[in-house]
Amino acid sequence: MRDQTRTLAAKKRHTLLAIALAAMFVSYLFATQSTRSDYPDHGNWSIDMEQTIAARAFASFGFSSLDFGATRDNGPEVSLAPYYYTHYSPFPAIALGYLYSLGLTITQAHILPLLVSGSALLAIYLLARRVLGDWRAGVVAVLALASSAPFHLLADSFANPAYDFAAKTWTMLFTTLGCLAEGKRRWAWFAGSGIGALATVSLSGIEMAPAIAAYAVLFPAFSTTGSRRQGCGRLAALSGLWIGAGLLGGMLLWLIHNAILLGSLNVALTDFANMIAYYFRPVIDSPWGDQNYAKFPQDDTVDYVSMLVYRAVGYFPIHLVGIALALSIGGIMASALHRDWDWRPYKWLGILFVSELLWLLIFRGHTAVNAYTIYQLSLSISLATAITLTMAWRVAGTSASGRYLAALAGAALFAASLAYLGVQPRGNLQVQVDLSEKKQQFEAFASPIPVNGVVLFDIGETDPSPQFFIDRTFVRREWLNRLDNAGTRPWFLLTRPNIYDEGYKQALSTNLLLKKTTDYALFDMNSSQSRTSSKTEGAGNPGQGGLQR
Repeated sequence: MRDQTRTLAAKKRHTLLAIALAAMFVSYLFATQSTRSDYPDHGNWSIDMEQTIAARAFASFGFSSLDFGATRDNGPEVSLAPYYYTHYSPFPAIALGYLYSLGLTITQAHILPLLVSGSALLAIYLLARRVLGDWRAGVVAVLALASSAPFHLLADSFANPAYDFAAKTWTMLFTTLGCLAEGKRRWAWFAGSGIGALATVSLSGIEMAPAIAAYAVLFPAFSTTGSRRQGCGRLAALSGLWIGAGLLGGMLLWLIHNAILLGSLNVALTDFANMIAYYFRPVIDSPWGDQNYAKFPQDDTVDYVSMLVYRAVGYFPIHLVGIALALSIGGIMASALHRDWDWRPYKWLGILFVSELLWLLIFRGHTAVNAYTIYQLSLSISLATAITLTMAWRVAGTSASGRYLAALAGAALFAASLAYLGVQPRGNLQVQVDLSEKKQQFEAFASPIPVNGVVLFDIGETDPSPQFFIDRTFVRREWLNRLDNAGTRPWFLLTRPNIYDEGYKQALSTNLLLKKTTDYALFDMNSSQSRTSSKTEGAGNPGQGGLQR
């Protein structure tokens, strides 16, 4: 009884240690990264700008008036239907909008996604400790995940990645505990995993769904041993049913909400099908893609795999170096000391890796365009680091000098990871971007626009987003063709100065040019010729085909 009490007390102390480490990292990231700039300047910063625009709309127009849908412009302010952003859950924008309504600044608002993603550090500790049976491995897993570049760069994101870390890790933890428990506890943990799956899709999005679903089936099917092995098929089916019910429930809630936003369920289903087709598209040709892999046929497996390897090495360089060193040095020591290297945890690691790899293998079009998708591998690479370093530590045995050197090397690698040593930013996953000159340029464009002015943007998708920096009411050109019922507010057009563009040539002949740079041109649209009566595009079907990523 006394030994059991001591064990429980030790577990509490170790859990408190993991919580303290998570709190330290949240504080560290907030102080060194989140407060660094008054505009998004790291991670997938462009989508953070889009989320900020949607949150500003919530704070301005109210949540219920927008049907809790994230919008891409200020259409309702000028009596236009909302232009909805339907391809991801609106929850991150809703949460950010609520913080805005409380008076928090964009810098202060980073604390919410940081707290959510920081909870994944506690979850990975509990997951590693339960499966590996060693609290030290859990602590190393916390340090490995916290110091990985994708976690650093996306933990305070206003978009879904910050929520994805927590959603996937907690749901996989509940699945694992359910598979390893018995009786009522098993049902309770599986219920938790189902709720986690539902929350993942309905509040964050579908990007974690393949990993969660695959793990729910593969873990009970292949990780069980001994007497548990006999019922592995039934256990895998039970686990899969709970997760499947949660994922389908979350998808249903998402589609129902999109049906409300878009006007009908048929339109919502069509919009969803278009999104999936976009993710599956066979040819990549986008400025978001890696420079060397911006365009390639989807069936070119060699190029695609090499791209994934390049990204993994580029965003997890220290982790991979640590794993290689631990395997080589630990293997040599194990041979010299006649000790065995325990390979059993690597079966579990393989299941996790295959599960996380699924999104990258299935949605190749989306993956190639978006460098940030490498965050899918964060758990498996962090746990690979924890498992390998823990095995090497055990092999070192009672050698004080060996353990001292191992601890010193681990600390050095950890510090190097925090400093992004060796990290090679690609596409839309950046360590830091300097937008100060662009910000000044956009603010200069805003200067001749009165406070009540309305800006019509005809620039397509561009980064950085002028809509974020030009603090004026704006409408996107792809949504509004020409001025109609413009009222008494002054209107302005911001477009690209391309002489071959019909819209730009028409603006030159009918509107007053106010400012022009190599990238943009600003026109005054308040002449009689500009107020040509016409209808908005897509009337009655606002928001179809939200922002693609």
